[in-house]
Amino acid sequence: MSKKKKKFQHVMTDEQTADFLHQLASGIKHGQLELNGEPFEWSEIQKIKISFKNQASQVMVKTRVKSNDLSDFELDFNEDELNHVESDQDDPDKKPENVNNKPSYKSLKKKMKKRLKIIHQAITRNQLPTESEIMSFASECQLMTSYPNYGDEYYQAFMIKVEEMVDSYKLQDIEKFRDNFQKLLKCMKDCHDRYK
Repeated sequence: MSKKKKKFQHVMTDEQTADFLHQLASGIKHGQLELNGEPFEWSEIQKIKISFKNQASQVMVKTRVKSNDLSDFELDFNEDELNHVESDQDDPDKKPENVNNKPSYKSLKKKMKKRLKIIHQAITRNQLPTESEIMSFASECQLMTSYPNYGDEYYQAFMIKVEEMVDSYKLQDIEKFRDNFQKLLKCMKDCHDRYK
């Protein structure tokens, strides 16, 4: 599995550097960090490296985070990926949609990747995602399992995990939903480890 790696770099005053360290300590104490406006669960973080370089009354602070979250194999995005909708003409390797308007497998996976990111962000904020996001993702999962030769033997188990996630969403149980979402990601990881 490729773990998520993030790098942040800031120039700070001595006072800002002290505040940064205070916020870091507080985040570790309370189990949630915020780095460069991005939330991280302390339990998900495998490694943090922070370096300080004192230069002419300013401090260059470099922070590197390696996260061990199961969702990382699917959720390592940059802003271009989230904001850019790729057309078939943009990608010469993309297969055209067929006569039934079924999207290419690659374009469907891109949509699902973005949807997973949105769901994960909601959970990170200790919130449930919108019903629209959940039901759209469930529909995309159903469509994905109609493509042959992409891990067919995992499809049935995968769809059971999708149904369990949807059921826990309908109960509005955030903890059960979080648990079922992680189980779904584990099932995806097992398939991707073999077929990616």
